[in-house]
Amino acid sequence: MTADALPKPRKTPVQARSSATVDAILEAAARILETEGLEGYTTNAIAARAGVSIGSLYQYFPNKDAITAALVLDDTEDMAARMEETAQAYEGRPLRDSIDALIDNAVCHQFDRPVLARLIDVEAHRLGRDPRLEAAQARIIAVVRRQLERSGLD
Repeated sequence: MTADALPKPRKTPVQARSSATVDAILEAAARILETEGLEGYTTNAIAARAGVSIGSLYQYFPNKDAITAALVLDDTEDMAARMEETAQAYEGRPLRDSIDALIDNAVCHQFDRPVLARLIDVEAHRLGRDPRLEAAQARIIAVVRRQLERSGLD
């Protein structure tokens, strides 16, 4: 895909039940990517694994690229939140401890679900740009930049 923006979901869930449906779809998609790779990654397989009808899947996502984009965005936003929490927890502590904790956090994030992390990295580049994704990436960069500024390095 060469579009300038990540494919977007058709609609955002409002009620708890619809949020649970979207969460189930995303987790099913992640598990399929981990176990079967892109070869087994179809909307029918995702719906079946999530325990929802294909119509329910399409109610929220127009295609599998939109599901993948949601996985990419969720993963990047999760990483940004983890990095911000870590930096805040290490505020006022020695810089080396803070940097070590941020590196550990980033490595652990990749190793939590390594197959999925690798595929998400590949798919993020294929799918295109998105302001929400760029904002999450900027949050990660800002955490690192603040640590470098704190060190006095330019």
